[in-house]
Amino acid sequence: MRPLSALTSPCRAIAPALYAIAAAHQGKLAVYKLHVDEHPELSAAFRIRSIPALRVFQGGQIVKEFGGAMSRQALEQQLAEFLQ
Repeated sequence: MRPLSALTSPCRAIAPALYAIAAAHQGKLAVYKLHVDEHPELSAAFRIRSIPALRVFQGGQIVKEFGGAMSRQALEQQLAEFLQ
């Protein structure tokens, strides 16, 4: 899940890289967006304090949390253990 606000440049900046990574690793990564302005209750439940915030889920549990604007290479490094 990738929480975002439609108004932030960092959220818009990482979207193409994140979707490209998901496309390159079909079946290993699904991307879901949460608009924090529209769903503040979910933002609180997922402990989102700043955006972009990324959460990796396995078996319905958060197994990794990271965030901030980053390059495709940096995103791939953060996600590498889940893309094997």
